[in-house]
Amino acid sequence: MKTNHIRNVNIGETLRALRLNAGMNIEDVLYYMKECGIKLSKSSLYAYENNHKLPSIEVFFAFCKIYNIENVLTTFNLKYGENQSGVMKASDKEADLIRAYRKMDDKTRQIISFIVSQYT
Repeated sequence: MKTNHIRNVNIGETLRALRLNAGMNIEDVLYYMKECGIKLSKSSLYAYENNHKLPSIEVFFAFCKIYNIENVLTTFNLKYGENQSGVMKASDKEADLIRAYRKMDDKTRQIISFIVSQYT
């Protein structure tokens, strides 16, 4: 049987885990989908959760809304490295430095930018 994986990400398994962690049953999800303007059948929901079918982008975003997903990349274990899409994944320490930099005033940012420019 063919399963749907995006870069080794098991969408269905994650969707099922999110539903169960939210304490929802199938009927709950169908109700909230309808509230989002999405008509979804039980069989489609089962197909998504069992990796027989990938949800459309509209359905996927509705799942994200229903399950209160704030970070799709983290939730679905999507990782981008330097060679994929030209995006580098920052380490936790690097992310902390970026957050600190964003809190700095303009003068301090200029100083930091000058120092960093000496190493690039």
